[in-house]
Amino acid sequence: MLACQRQVMTKSEATFKSNYDTIIPKNIQSKEDKPYYEKLENHAQFEHLQGEPLSLKYGGVSSVKVVYDIVYNKLYFINSNLYKYHFEFCVAHLRTFNDVFFFNNYNYKANNNRQFVLGNLNYYSAKNQYTLEFATSEAVSIDNKKLYDFCNQQKIFNSNLYFFVATNKQVKDFNDLHLSVRFLTPDQVYETLTYQPIVKKEAYGLLRKISIDSLKTCVLNKNDILLINGTPLTVAGVAGIVTTEFQTPLSHLCILSQNRKTPLCAYKSAWQNQYFNSLNNQYVHLRVENDSVYIVPSSRQAMLLNEVFNNKSIHLIPDYTKNKLIDITAINARSVSYVGGKAANLGELFKLKSSTKLNLPEGGFCVPIFFYKQHIVNNHLDTLIKSSLLAISNDPNSRIVILKKLRKAIRQAPINATLLHDVEAKIIQNNLGAAYRFRSSTTAEDIDGFNGAGLYDSKTGISGDSNKTIEKAIKAVWASFWNDRAVVERAYFNIVHDSAAMAILVHKSFGTEDYNAVAITKNIYREDMHAMVVNIQKGELPVVFSSEGMTTEQLLIYDETEYQRANKIIEYISYSSRNDNKPMLNMLQLQELYTTLLVIKKHYFYSLHYNSKSTWDRFAMDVEVKWIGEKLVVKQARVYND
Repeated sequence: MLACQRQVMTKSEATFKSNYDTIIPKNIQSKEDKPYYEKLENHAQFEHLQGEPLSLKYGGVSSVKVVYDIVYNKLYFINSNLYKYHFEFCVAHLRTFNDVFFFNNYNYKANNNRQFVLGNLNYYSAKNQYTLEFATSEAVSIDNKKLYDFCNQQKIFNSNLYFFVATNKQVKDFNDLHLSVRFLTPDQVYETLTYQPIVKKEAYGLLRKISIDSLKTCVLNKNDILLINGTPLTVAGVAGIVTTEFQTPLSHLCILSQNRKTPLCAYKSAWQNQYFNSLNNQYVHLRVENDSVYIVPSSRQAMLLNEVFNNKSIHLIPDYTKNKLIDITAINARSVSYVGGKAANLGELFKLKSSTKLNLPEGGFCVPIFFYKQHIVNNHLDTLIKSSLLAISNDPNSRIVILKKLRKAIRQAPINATLLHDVEAKIIQNNLGAAYRFRSSTTAEDIDGFNGAGLYDSKTGISGDSNKTIEKAIKAVWASFWNDRAVVERAYFNIVHDSAAMAILVHKSFGTEDYNAVAITKNIYREDMHAMVVNIQKGELPVVFSSEGMTTEQLLIYDETEYQRANKIIEYISYSSRNDNKPMLNMLQLQELYTTLLVIKKHYFYSLHYNSKSTWDRFAMDVEVKWIGEKLVVKQARVYND
């Protein structure tokens, strides 16, 4: 059930021992006395059997597994608290073999040896609708239609059961076989959802209701739990966030919260919710779960007792010895200490370019951190930085104003003429046009344990242009090292500011793009099924930043070899509102994208992380790509910190 005033309070009373005591684990013992029903007559029976769906791509969804025994023409609705998989139930209660490989191979597709048809009945509380869903790998046959018909005859559904379209292939299967069912599509589900769990964690802190327009001028504390009526690009260094707008799982806000391991959810009516409002400016205990967000009054004492912040300072080790521009092909993932994380990761991808068809930004080179340090020291800005940080520590409320003055001082200070000449000369030598992108690449960014998504700024500089000058671009990127959000986030992780520094990744501007996408090279919704998670948006509309009324296309690309299929299996979560709620890419484009992502993941895992604690299933890369015409270009890649 989704959270509302009554539901939050009622569920909280049952879930919490007191205002701020330890959370009591859910008591499901009362649900475990009956392993299955042969008939499903009402929602109370459904609730008795329900559990979480195996794929957590939507919030507020409960699920009951269903088995149709073809041989004996019988239906079983399974207690999903007792049996996570169909196989476990069939072994325990029906006549079947004990080998899970053969069970899956025979029963998740039409064949002469099939004994069972296996499905999931899901209840979407926001839509008050039941659906039948099959495994994404399953090719639909007459067997699936039989299960649908038998389920639809159950009293609980009253002939109002829908088939949820997990993949476009399953829709085609139904249509090709002329099997009449009622479809429910991802966009129809997604638009009715009111709650989205993103980072399922808990936190104690001070609840602060802050409007999106006021957020930039507010001084935030690491113990703040924010309620925001919109989507900021980033919010640095807080204990938890509830927003009123849905997020893509790869947005900067989501990535940062995942990195911090702090709760994040979207609850569309939270801003007007009386219960939330009654707790404003009070200490609370917030917990994000798949079915709802729970929040109860707490105390400052409980907050202090439950603080999980690391107080040990982190000193990075910068390398200021590289005092020349460096070609992108001359660096790799181990070059972070002098070119920063973003440039180092792009340099690593160039190692793949000669052996693959990987398309990467053209004309790439780096301005190492030596020149940032030189700019700071030669203009005596190091003294200003120290005094600014001291003033902020004495008066945290002055931080925004002080950092703004510091950034202005960096932008106004004269740049080294030789550096400027060398950058201009490099651009002319490349002969790829005058417009170049100058991208932040700090030593505290895109590294293991610290993502830094969206903390710093990138700028376009145009050689020979009197407005968008190369000098302005360089100094603006340097100055962004002292963005308020960056300072707060580094402090949250106890990174010593002057142990980090700003390098700049420079390459030819991309120009007009048809689509842009961000991908994670593992299934973040279900660990036991391999897939790539992809968010796509049309043109230059942002993927990593959601605005009001705009929906991003979200999909999963499954490995066809794992499921013995000739083509990729594509599962859609939502379609783009800027593309008439239709898929944007064709199958050839998605196959190329999957191949590209797989090449990057394999390279990073086997070359750099094979001996680490990561396994192939858990290891993932966060990759940004663009389509310029028919050309797929990889913009950047970094290790996904979950």
